[in-house]
Order: sequence, then C-alpha cells, then structure tokens
Amino acid sequence: MTDTDPRAVELLNWLLEGLHDSADGLRQAASLARNPAFQTLFTERAGQRDALIGQIEAEVRSFGDEPACEGSMIGDVHHAFTKLRDLVAHGSDKAVVEEVVRGEALVEQRFEAVADDVQAPAKARELAGRMVARLKTDQQQIADLSQQFR
Repeated sequence: MTDTDPRAVELLNWLLEGLHDSADGLRQAASLARNPAFQTLFTERAGQRDALIGQIEAEVRSFGDEPACEGSMIGDVHHAFTKLRDLVAHGSDKAVVEEVVRGEALVEQRFEAVADDVQAPAKARELAGRMVARLKTDQQQIADLSQQFR
C-alpha cells in the first residue's frame, strides 16, 4: 500500500512541469546554438534534467499517483519566444544563451519555493531542497556563458 499525500503530489508535479520545460528548453537551445560547446553543454544539461524528472516521477508514483508528463503552457510560450529571438539575433548565440538563463532561473525558483515552504509536506520540501544546490550550480555555469557576449 502506498501513502497518499495530495499536496505533496501537487507540488512534485509542479516541479516536474518545470523540469520538463527546462529539459525541452535546453534541447531546443542545443539545436539553435551555433557554438559546439554550447550545444554540448545544453544537451548534457537536458540529460541531467531528464534524470531529475525520473527521480521525481518515482516519488510521485510512491504516493500512488501519476506524474505530470509534460511542461507548462508558459514553457511552450517561452520556447516559441526563444525561437523568435534566435531568428532576430542573426547568427549570434547571445539570445539563445539569455533565454536559457531566464528559463533555468525560473526552474530554480520553483525548487526554492517548495524547499522554503514550511507548509509543504516534508517529502516535497526535502526533495526540492536536495536539488536546489545542483540547479543553482547549473544556473550559474549557464549564466557565466552570457558574460562572453558583454
């Protein structure tokens, strides 16, 4: 028998949506980037997001529920905006990198919000808290890329 905690499942699925948005955005950025180093980094990060997705999906299933299997509508809009910015950038990776930085900051904020929410179920808080440091490190590394365009 599994423990059920609707609030934990709701929060974990919210985190999953953000991770799906992140993984999809990073794959898109890899396909749009012209710099092979950026392509490699974004592809690796997308793979890492997929691994995090697997971990949270397992946690949701441990509550006897089904995990969210796609990103959010806001993520879809952000991906379309990234494509548009890339078209306007005329061959520069600057717009792609800036949009990855923006998208990754949003994912990090989701995890921080859950980790810091004292009213959130302990399982959700603990899982989010464990992942925040990793997301911050990844976010900083990607943010450092934008320095190349200043």
